[in-house]
Amino acid sequence: MKKTIARQLFVIIMTVTLCTLILNSIIQVDNAKKNQIRGAQLKIEQLKGTLNNNSRNLAALKESQQEISIIRAKTAAYIIQHHTEIVNDLQDLKKIAGLLQVDELHIFNEEGTIYSGTIPKYYGYNFNSGEQMQFFLPMLQDKTLVLSQDIMPNTAEKKYMQYSAVWQENGKNIIQIGMEPDRIMKAQQITELSYLFSIISNDEGEIRLAIDCEQEIISGSTDRSLTGKNLQEIGLSAQNIQVGTGFFSKINNTLYYCYFEQYNSLLIGILVQEDVLYNGIFSNLLYTSIYLIIAALIMLYGMFSFIDSYIIKGIDTIIDKLSLITAGNLDVKVDVNTSPEFEKLSEHINTMVHSLLNNMDKLSKIFDIANVMLGVYEFNADMKRVRATRKVQTLLMLDNEEFSRITADKILFNKYMETIFNRPYDPARNIYMLTADTTSYLQILPFSDETNTVCIITDATEEVIEKQHIEHDRDYDVLTGLFNRRAFNTSMEKLFTGDKAVLTESVLLLLDMDGLKSINDTYGHINGDIAIKAAATILLNCEAEQKIAARLGGDEFVIFIYGYTRSSLQNYIQLMYQAMLNTTITLTDGSIKPLRLSGGYVFYPESNCNYGQLLEEADTALYQVKKSVKGIFLPYKEENKITE
Repeated sequence: MKKTIARQLFVIIMTVTLCTLILNSIIQVDNAKKNQIRGAQLKIEQLKGTLNNNSRNLAALKESQQEISIIRAKTAAYIIQHHTEIVNDLQDLKKIAGLLQVDELHIFNEEGTIYSGTIPKYYGYNFNSGEQMQFFLPMLQDKTLVLSQDIMPNTAEKKYMQYSAVWQENGKNIIQIGMEPDRIMKAQQITELSYLFSIISNDEGEIRLAIDCEQEIISGSTDRSLTGKNLQEIGLSAQNIQVGTGFFSKINNTLYYCYFEQYNSLLIGILVQEDVLYNGIFSNLLYTSIYLIIAALIMLYGMFSFIDSYIIKGIDTIIDKLSLITAGNLDVKVDVNTSPEFEKLSEHINTMVHSLLNNMDKLSKIFDIANVMLGVYEFNADMKRVRATRKVQTLLMLDNEEFSRITADKILFNKYMETIFNRPYDPARNIYMLTADTTSYLQILPFSDETNTVCIITDATEEVIEKQHIEHDRDYDVLTGLFNRRAFNTSMEKLFTGDKAVLTESVLLLLDMDGLKSINDTYGHINGDIAIKAAATILLNCEAEQKIAARLGGDEFVIFIYGYTRSSLQNYIQLMYQAMLNTTITLTDGSIKPLRLSGGYVFYPESNCNYGQLLEEADTALYQVKKSVKGIFLPYKEENKITE
């Protein structure tokens, strides 16, 4: 009986399959044409949008380029007016042109003649020298004019340039800058149809082209061999083109399915070869027939095997899920409902799992009642979500929605925790920063085995902040905010025992205040502290990023600047010296005193020694200053070294 039913079902299924294939072939041919038209419409709209955008972008670019050119001309005029000494200095003018990123810089006198600039061979040209230069003639009559010229060949060399000119504010010179218009020329190029089609990549067997309706010539095409040809040369005529609908036509003896749309004076079309259009239809029909037959055989087999395996599969499902629950995955839900008995059993198992899950909520409530800021979360390899107490939410500073979202997905939760683990504060004690821009710290203690992970989280913020305060008080001078001697020595030791490549060239400057004792004796130690703070401010305001500044004690200061060139180091020394000369001290009685420091400095690796020896050599240079002329900074010299 099973064989008879199988034969009858086979005949019925094959008949239905044959009818389905015939209907499917008709639908697929029609869909292929419709899909080609929809795709062509989208591609043509993209081409239209590209052409429109290119035109708008070109206009905007021209306007922007003129604005930039005028701004740079005004900048050059301002610089030259306030630095008249560079008018006749060709190198300085070229530097200004380089800084302003312009190609030419010309200076005209009040008669409109070039008498200086970056191109000496243009000297002597004036606003009457040619059509291009005559554009600026009105400026001789109106000194308020600011003119920017469109791109055109210049008078001297006929090369394409864009010039802008302004009067100096004092009305003495006209400053003109010239810029080579590479960007605009490139932008104009990409608006041309031939260029646009040359950069488009076609699908296989496809041609995109644009036809000039008036001349019936192909203006641009992704098939370069067609560009510039007359329609009749390729077997197409303007009268046979059906705009807005698909049609077949032979192009160079190959049958294409064509679709055209009108755009201004152009016809833009998408053509695809017939075999490409129908490519895949017959293979799809073959695959569909195979799938239908296989599906029928599977159905037939399933009908006879279902009863035999009905109860067994249900039992196997329950056993598998109980194994996962036993392993600790309490997210598993048993939902076998193939029979009333299995449905009832599933309900009891799920109730048991729900009771186990409630234990985590009970633990959270116990922590809340005891007011213990301790959170616990856990998961295992088979779980999708994470079980966590509510204190975890509080410690992670998450709102209800975000906490529910990430604990519902173990992957999301681990990614979130990974961001915290990537901000270690004290890895040895498992202390991490909660976020990069807050002062909250957590201690996270993990306990893991092969399948389960449990983590305990506590708030370590108070402990960390207290430690930071202790470290700050230990390392910083209370009065000035600079490093103290201990912190300076520790920092220098790290630099000189680590990778010395970071030092490159460095300088150590040792400073001693002049007259601090006199201020203390005459005005009191409060005013002495004011003077010390003023001296410290000079070191704090040093713009070098890589520096170590400290108050060694009393009126003695030191700064070590590293990782710069010799010229930069000398500049920093000079800037600090100048700052000292410009600094005054306002005492409590209102009197104003100049701040004076004596300094000695030594360069590294010129003195290729450790930092202790650098201090000694800087102290030697300082000694030379103190015994001769106070209030200056002198470098260390070997001949000044004090020998025992």
